[in-house]
Amino acid sequence: MKATSRSWKAEPLPANRARLKLEHAFSAPEWDALQQGVIPEEMEDKWFIYEERGWLYFHRSWTGFCVFQVQLKKTPTGGEIAEAWVNRNREQYTCVDDAYDARLLSWLIDVLLLKRPALFPDSGQLDGMEPLRQWSSVGRAMLAHDNDGRAAAGLDEAMRKPTEDSEEN
Repeated sequence: MKATSRSWKAEPLPANRARLKLEHAFSAPEWDALQQGVIPEEMEDKWFIYEERGWLYFHRSWTGFCVFQVQLKKTPTGGEIAEAWVNRNREQYTCVDDAYDARLLSWLIDVLLLKRPALFPDSGQLDGMEPLRQWSSVGRAMLAHDNDGRAAAGLDEAMRKPTEDSEEN
């Protein structure tokens, strides 16, 4: 099902925002995939994403706050990012690192919309909290990908199956 602005709660991107430097080109099939968006299926799905009038909107699923907004531009071979914005309202989104936010946005596009594996961007903070930070940012999307591209859909099933090691015990 294609995500629309009415598929989930969605607040507008606030006026306090920053423009991100992000270049990304898309093939025709990838362009079509972007148009589908993402509707959260469970609590661990942290993002609601939809396309409307040439813009991709990235909202936190629990709050509806818009964190990223990306303008898409059609090209003869598919499309590309024309501009990208990030929320800088500290009451809605606390990150202030434009370079990290560009990497996170690229990851969200690759993994959640295009269904392809990508390394999660390291925040660069050396406080031992990176796994928790990742879970807070993207939830179950950081865990696994099924053959159909759905993030972590088969994780529960895989954990329930006995492993060869457990069968030997």
